Amino acid sequence: MPSSFFSSFFSSVTPLCCVCVLLSLSDLHAHHGAPTSRAGGGELTPSATWSGQPSQSSFDTQVSLEHAAWRSEGGRGVSLGALTTQRLTLSQRVRLTTTQTLTLTLPLGRFTREPTGGSPITTTGLGDLSVLYQLNTRAFFKPTSPLTGSFIMGLTSPTGDYAPEQRLSDTALRPQQDGRLDVLTFNAQTSLGAGVWSATLGAQLQWRLTPSLALTQALYGALPLNNTPDGLRWGADLSSRLGARWWWSPRASVSVSALWARHLADEVPDPLAGGRSSVGGRQELSGAFSASLVLTSRLECSAGGGYLAWVKVNTPQLVRRSYAQSACRLAW
Repeated sequence: MPSSFFSSFFSSVTPLCCVCVLLSLSDLHAHHGAPTSRAGGGELTPSATWSGQPSQSSFDTQVSLEHAAWRSEGGRGVSLGALTTQRLTLSQRVRLTTTQTLTLTLPLGRFTREPTGGSPITTTGLGDLSVLYQLNTRAFFKPTSPLTGSFIMGLTSPTGDYAPEQRLSDTALRPQQDGRLDVLTFNAQTSLGAGVWSATLGAQLQWRLTPSLALTQALYGALPLNNTPDGLRWGADLSSRLGARWWWSPRASVSVSALWARHLADEVPDPLAGGRSSVGGRQELSGAFSASLVLTSRLECSAGGGYLAWVKVNTPQLVRRSYAQSACRLAW
């Protein structure tokens, strides 16, 4: 798609996203999955958790919009500047059986990089296409049990634009010997696509304490299956989320959650060392808040946001400090 189309589209929908977030707070991507080390990495989790009962329709279409601010961490005298991302995600869910669903997800993004000492660089285009299979384990529990759960397996293909060859004017990002982030990794981190195939595996458990209150525990992981065309090896991602949701009516709910996430170190080719060097890697704690409202029997909308509370990085990198999201789901 032409770059001008994406630029005009995001310019028109961004104010709408901000208005939605101010009007209501919601849970967009289920369990507020951990972002990967890439700005284009998106969430580990497949789809939104909504206020009402799980949809029994054969098809669900979801559209969500996220606006996020990324900042440099672990500078050691080197600033990586800032990054602003806007990502529109289209998801189509198909119900295979009463306990199994399949979801296709495709993000479209606009990233504006502002490297220290360099001019802003804006990139627009498609991200990586994901397919996620979810198995509901309700049948494994007694009908009167307050527990429900599910298992998730997914595969992401490198359909997005991976362009780490773009060079920034900030040459202070080199060299790697003292732990500074290499230009190659910085560009790859802000790329729309990962340039690799990756697998996702997860599980979630919900405990309904009362008819209007539930607790949720979720564990997720993502593992790259190959290297990028230029030899970058992404590290794996792990996340754990603990959340609570309160229904003040059958049509409306609010939720809060705490997330721990860890991204293992990436490896980049290092000709000087005659092998590879480890860069990146971090641990973080963040919080999220949300609200969701059922508008009709087929349409539900939500909005929310989150903020990074603590982070520990191994080497300089960009970290998502805050984000706002809004979404709508149509059952048909």
